[in-house]
Amino acid sequence: MASPFFSLIVPSRDRAVLLRQTLPTILAIDFPDCEIIVSDNNSSDDTRAVVESAMARDSRLRYVRADRSLSMCDSFEFGLHAAKGEFIVFGSDDDAFVTQSLRYAATVIERHQSKEVLFGAAAYWHPDVPDLEQRGVLTCCRGSGLVYEIPSKVAIEGWNRFEFPKYTNLFPKILKCVTHRDVFAAAQKVTGKFFVPPYPDASAVCQVVAHVDRYHFLDIPLYVGGISPRGNSGLEFARKRMFDAYFELFDHDLLEGCPYPMRYTHGSHWLATQILFQRHYPEAFAGEIHFDEYFQLVFSELVRFSLRDDVTEEMAQLKAWMHQHYGSDAAFVALQAKAEELRPKTGNENPGALYKVARAVYRKIKAFRRRGYRADGRAANIAEAARMIGKVAAQRFEAAPKEAVRINSVEEMAALAKRAAFG
Repeated sequence: MASPFFSLIVPSRDRAVLLRQTLPTILAIDFPDCEIIVSDNNSSDDTRAVVESAMARDSRLRYVRADRSLSMCDSFEFGLHAAKGEFIVFGSDDDAFVTQSLRYAATVIERHQSKEVLFGAAAYWHPDVPDLEQRGVLTCCRGSGLVYEIPSKVAIEGWNRFEFPKYTNLFPKILKCVTHRDVFAAAQKVTGKFFVPPYPDASAVCQVVAHVDRYHFLDIPLYVGGISPRGNSGLEFARKRMFDAYFELFDHDLLEGCPYPMRYTHGSHWLATQILFQRHYPEAFAGEIHFDEYFQLVFSELVRFSLRDDVTEEMAQLKAWMHQHYGSDAAFVALQAKAEELRPKTGNENPGALYKVARAVYRKIKAFRRRGYRADGRAANIAEAARMIGKVAAQRFEAAPKEAVRINSVEEMAALAKRAAFG
């Protein structure tokens, strides 16, 4: 039997309630030459029953199950081993695919002989988010319809600068992209596994750009990123609990050897990834660590998390780390001063509560960032959201030119990332 063109893998663990909503969007994909694999990470809920019920309706669907609880990296690797396709696609069990997503990706692959294709995305807040005003909200950047060619050396430069927020939606972070199986094989020869800790998506970025000289970005939303307290995207709703649950499945400290660690921030885990890949691919990821950007990133994370958490102790720890690095508190004070400049003046400020300052700052920053994005309304569930985005995608793709636009610098990449952000 010939291997399928695509293998679409959905790792899942104890989230049958979300998978039940996501799976219909995947089965609605109109590209027949693919297999769909739900990779069950030893779930204790009715995940198997949800999948087996759907298998009766679609012969493309397969179910595999780990016989023990795996870390997220090992869970992704487990699903990867089951795949037979020439190109591999990963999806999350709280996200959704647009019906024509793989068909459009296959067209880009054929036109541009690409081994890596990334595409745009929308964001959807599931009806279970705590904020009543956010429930069912769908936001989407409609995209230009263009295909952009991004040289890996440009992406690596952006990665090495540690300015992830500028480029994050243009990094091939395994979700909302398709990857040729040769890339996985080449990476596994170097690191043993493709997905190495701390994060599967961060390691995927480094593995891909180390093994392809270019990749392509289709600036059309073909994926809907779901946000739910039950999913990884819902980190802001129970941050420390979710981080601790993530750590429990690893047999070692994910931040061991990482300077200035902040356990409950993404920035520290991205720093650990950068240090790891400097060791595995010294030529590609050469250079000094940009600690100025690292500290700014962690500070901005704490600002965001302060919307729901008291981050006073973490801010104090960050201040201590920055004092140790710079020899004074000047750099931290400068970040505070910048935050104060942005903070809305209400006349009722409590300057002793830094996390309250950060909370106000983040609200203003987020309001600024969302300008120019289109809120496409509300959807009752993520399947409806995917159908709404599918109409946008069809309009953009049919009118799109066939030639690719080359990105020649990190500045151009940052400008594109800003335009293509989904919310």
